[in-house]
Amino acid sequence: MLLAALLAVATFSPTGATTKIIPGTAKQVETNVAAAAKVTKLTKAQVSQLATASSDAFANLAAGTQCLHITSCHFGPTSPKSTAVILGDSHAMAWTPAILPGLLARGYGVSLLAMGACTPATLEITMAIYNYPKLCDEFRTSALAEIAAAHPSLVLVAEKVNLGGSGDPLSPAQWQQGLETTLSQLKAPKTKVAIIEDVPKFPWDLPNCLAQHPTSVQQCQIAAGAVPDPLFRAAERQAAVATSVSFLPTRKWFCATKCSPMIAGNIVFYDGQHLSKSYGIYLSTVMADALKPLLTK
Repeated sequence: MLLAALLAVATFSPTGATTKIIPGTAKQVETNVAAAAKVTKLTKAQVSQLATASSDAFANLAAGTQCLHITSCHFGPTSPKSTAVILGDSHAMAWTPAILPGLLARGYGVSLLAMGACTPATLEITMAIYNYPKLCDEFRTSALAEIAAAHPSLVLVAEKVNLGGSGDPLSPAQWQQGLETTLSQLKAPKTKVAIIEDVPKFPWDLPNCLAQHPTSVQQCQIAAGAVPDPLFRAAERQAAVATSVSFLPTRKWFCATKCSPMIAGNIVFYDGQHLSKSYGIYLSTVMADALKPLLTK
């Protein structure tokens, strides 16, 4: 009964967009990512999107809602044959609109376990404003225990790499080790585990930048080679290899020679680093294709 009540308030629906978003195929995404680097001017329709772009977020992010337990944010059937868990921080929440459609279409029940600014890697991140590391460590311990007890078919880990805090700076090697520790705990005989590559981060808020440069959009792009924290991003991939879990590359969905702020008519992030709900929905088909090898028959 409790789960049914939670489902009533935690359903997924890509409503709120002014026009229907049609997810892109792999070829369409590739073509549109490359074409976006050459765009210099926003259309009138695109300019009109800017007024609400900063609120184009997954519902939990928009409401500042945490998903602290496996039943708190559940999507899909209550008694599915196969289950999946999305584990991570605010970046995991932002990926949810891209992940859910493919899994729900296959009959999966999906739980989101996420706490903002709390990396799934087993690391102490000090942020006094959030009472971290205490609350973050407690959440991670609880989340890992709940996942182990639930025996999901699939666990998807998504994170912001190099999540800085007010304590001593972490090295890429420390990040890799912390992530390996978590991934090793997630592995189980009937559970497949995968890391979703972190999104590129921009040094500015995309809606604000586009509003300031509607006729010179390239002012808001960054070179693909300029995406920050390359050593931490390599550590994320290396942790997957070291623990023999899957790594789902996503960079090609955002960057060709340039990482663009608007792709296929969708503003990519609602700020500088969180996937917009609209672009997440646009990526749902390519995400579903990436997940297929990990799904139960």
